[in-house]
Amino acid sequence: MRLNLAKIEVALLQSVKADPSVIGTILFAPGQTTAGFSADYRILSAVAEGRAEAEHKSARWKTFYPWLAAATGEDGENDVVGTEFGYGPGFLLDPGQVVAIAHGLMGEGWGVHHRSAGKGGRRL
Repeated sequence: MRLNLAKIEVALLQSVKADPSVIGTILFAPGQTTAGFSADYRILSAVAEGRAEAEHKSARWKTFYPWLAAATGEDGENDVVGTEFGYGPGFLLDPGQVVAIAHGLMGEGWGVHHRSAGKGGRRL
């Protein structure tokens, strides 16, 4: 799984909904890659599968962690028809969905590591 995120203004969100080809420009504009970025597509899904196996005796992580599936576009709920970047379609989340997903991820326990690192004064 490869996940590229772009924080955009709500007005641009509406433009993307009207013209999905804008997604490619936003995500893959030349010179916009963040330093240290690498195409590690399997790590997040491998972690999720391993956790699901350990906690639920099944690697079907999307069933057990629906908020992670929503955050990574794996639930298909917010797909943008007509986009494909090699590992699935682009997807859009509005600000309200981002807030709901953030709370859901915390409920699923995905924020625990970051919280504990912050208490120790460490940055991840």
